Amino acid sequence: MDEETLPQARQAVYSAKDIQSIPLELRDKYFELVGESYVFRQDLRRSLIFGRHNLIQDVPISPINLLVCRNTLMYFNREAQGQILARFHFALNDTGYLFLGKAEMLLMHANLFTPIELKNQIFPKVLSTNIGDRLLVISDGKFY
Repeated sequence: MDEETLPQARQAVYSAKDIQSIPLELRDKYFELVGESYVFRQDLRRSLIFGRHNLIQDVPISPINLLVCRNTLMYFNREAQGQILARFHFALNDTGYLFLGKAEMLLMHANLFTPIELKNQIFPKVLSTNIGDRLLVISDGKFY
């Protein structure tokens, strides 16, 4: 991750050129013109978190309504993918959704997520009271 992009994302200040591809109605709705720059609305910016997060080592951030992980899991081995998906499951609200990239599949993790729209890779969280699933998150995906 480019560490310099985090402060820029947190500030959410863009030039007219940066946001020229955003439709005018969305630009007017979500950005405020301050001087010659466009600033993403502060009330909405407060609901977003921009930070560095290690998917395997860091404690899951929760509760989350929508978790977007586009074409990331494919770079991890099967064991690491299992650990990450268990953490995603833990982090999502009971009515939360996981949105994956087209190159990623959850065939081995039907106990955590089930497809509702496979074409767009949208998976709701499967509610689980299974103690094994909870222990999987706590133990970094390894049973001792």
